[in-house]
Amino acid sequence: MELFNSLGHFAAHPLNIFFTLVLYAFLAHHMFKHSRHAVKVATGATLFLIWCSLPLSSNWMLSTLEYRHRSPEPDSPLWNEVDALVVLGCQHYELRGLPFSDQWHSCSLRRNLQAFYLYQHSKNVEIYLTGGLMAGRHLSEASANQLFFEKLHVPPAKLHPLKTGNNTALEAEAIAFYLKGQTIALVTSASHQTRALRYLQGYDLKVIPVPVDHLSHQESKLGFPDSASLARSERFFYEMLAITKQNLVALYNQLKE
Repeated sequence: MELFNSLGHFAAHPLNIFFTLVLYAFLAHHMFKHSRHAVKVATGATLFLIWCSLPLSSNWMLSTLEYRHRSPEPDSPLWNEVDALVVLGCQHYELRGLPFSDQWHSCSLRRNLQAFYLYQHSKNVEIYLTGGLMAGRHLSEASANQLFFEKLHVPPAKLHPLKTGNNTALEAEAIAFYLKGQTIALVTSASHQTRALRYLQGYDLKVIPVPVDHLSHQESKLGFPDSASLARSERFFYEMLAITKQNLVALYNQLKE
């Protein structure tokens, strides 16, 4: 499964798409003598890379995903209905000597901090942590995040690590199994929220989205090409590929029935 994720990230990165198109243009020109076609492909690849590397365009693309779902206001009565906070796993590091904050990838750190903030405003709520064991790790993502909350003095009795599942679909199954019929606040990255909510559809759950880890900024100006814009574009393309796969699998399952 991690191999498929890595391939997805490779296929979604604008630079990899650019060089693939340039290689295709090179082969079309030198091997098949399609010079005009090669020029069109190379020009399109260059314009594509410029588009993906500009702050304005990359922010616009990613914002179409990140702002689909909004978290309720802090004083919303919806929070009184929440039975559990659910924090989806992302990534942690196990290198020796890292400061506490550097032991978690920024996506995990932001998810955990937002969940801790919500927990402080509702001491009776339970926290469920998802994420299985990744390659090269000794701790599952759920166990690593459990340590995070214990360091912040959240009572262990309030923490429930769900250590099975290395993808969103399997994490959703585990959530539905343990929290059937309950109202949950789903804490995950803003770009990931749409896909996660779709996986939880059909289960006996009421889900309140809590999107975090926003990379896009709606006030962005045109600016100059930069690596941050490429990262935003890569995240957008990766999520769109994942959502497309999700839709195809759902369609296949429907046709089988």
